Amino acid sequence: MCNALVGVGRGALSGALARHTARHRFGGKRFQHRALPEDSLHAAKMLTLAAILAAAPLAIAIYAYVGYPLILWLVAKVRPRPTSKPEGAGWPSVTITVPVYNAASSISATLDRLLDGCIE
Repeated sequence: MCNALVGVGRGALSGALARHTARHRFGGKRFQHRALPEDSLHAAKMLTLAAILAAAPLAIAIYAYVGYPLILWLVAKVRPRPTSKPEGAGWPSVTITVPVYNAASSISATLDRLLDGCIE
């Protein structure tokens, strides 16, 4: 076989060898490359995943700027507002903290000013 293929270039050898191998493996017919059903199913799944990943940020933005405010507006329309104040609603008690350090001479005046302003 080597003597017959001395003048044949590398590209011709690889093409001839590929055609010869393909003919004998597949019943004498040339093997045609086609997309297998598993490959097309895999491609469809990948395309679907890519579409979902591309649409997800858009869907989140629409929900954040349109959907959520619309839900809040609908809840506000359906739920009635309270018309009167609940019983016992008055002024809340307040705690005042006065941080001091070495203020023995001025703490009395500070407390008097606070109490005069708070009690009516």
